[in-house]
Amino acid sequence: MDDGTVSENEEDRTSGSDSSEEIQNLELEAEEFDITLAASHSYLSQDLVAITGRPDLEPGWTGKIPVMAHHGAVFPGETVPMLLTDAQDIAVISQALDNDKIFGLLCPDETCTYISGYGVLCEVIEASDSNDAPLTLSFRSRASHRFRFREMPKMSKPIHLYNR
Repeated sequence: MDDGTVSENEEDRTSGSDSSEEIQNLELEAEEFDITLAASHSYLSQDLVAITGRPDLEPGWTGKIPVMAHHGAVFPGETVPMLLTDAQDIAVISQALDNDKIFGLLCPDETCTYISGYGVLCEVIEASDSNDAPLTLSFRSRASHRFRFREMPKMSKPIHLYNR
């Protein structure tokens, strides 16, 4: 209190010799937290293998790449961890792994109903060491460049057709 008197609650909180003992016990129970754990995405798999052989693409590059729809916008520089369970999605990434190790993530339009004409180019940097026909595929990729369609499909497909 401001008048110099101490209430019973304040006295209980400040008195007692066990407060320093409690602090020491808390310090003993504290564990070190590895701040690199979240960035490593170790929850994906313990058997992720580094992938090499990605092309160095220049701005203005044109070409065809396998694409998948994504539920939101991804920006260049972001790490994109993925765990795929759908056979079509696994086939898309397997195609990318067999070729240039790059694929595109398509962004939804402003209504989140259809795919937009934009996306981000992703480079696979680590993937699980999989057998011939995996049921799941886990990998990490890094978004490197934005892209847009040179020619939009004549009939835009609803984004829910891409969601699985």
